[in-house]
Amino acid sequence: MFRLRSNQDFVAGFGNAITLNAGVSSAKDVIAVAAAKWSTPTVPESFSSRGPVTQYFNQNGVALANAEVRNKPEVMAPDGVATTVQGFAAFYGTSAAAPAVAGAVAMAVSAYPAATPAKIREWIASGNATTSAADGYGPTRVGTGLIQADLLVGLAKAQADTDAAAAAQSNNE
Repeated sequence: MFRLRSNQDFVAGFGNAITLNAGVSSAKDVIAVAAAKWSTPTVPESFSSRGPVTQYFNQNGVALANAEVRNKPEVMAPDGVATTVQGFAAFYGTSAAAPAVAGAVAMAVSAYPAATPAKIREWIASGNATTSAADGYGPTRVGTGLIQADLLVGLAKAQADTDAAAAAQSNNE
């Protein structure tokens, strides 16, 4: 898991089973990540969970008056990453995909240190930091698509430039 300057917003793998409450990855303030095969990165892995998810209970296990339907996961990332663990050459699943999103988020925060968790979520949700998923896998099933670190960092840099220009303009007035 990756925590982004908050006790609530972080990135989590989405899990590989469908449950009533899918755990931490279905939490409201989490960026849930679907796994996509590295060789076909716009298609989710067959074992990767898909949304939407329905929450019937709150974080304390108390039944909600009205069930909450959440579009989880919000984004996909490739799995099948190489490891240096002997006898475990490749790492598959949402637990392997989530660190790719966390890394992209870390690079965006490096480019724009004032980025808030809400701003990062906005950039990912906009679809401007992703490549669309293959046909049949829309936003309610796997989020906005495959994370693109270069696009996410580009959005962060553009925001930093906008803020710098606004600050310069304000100083000149």
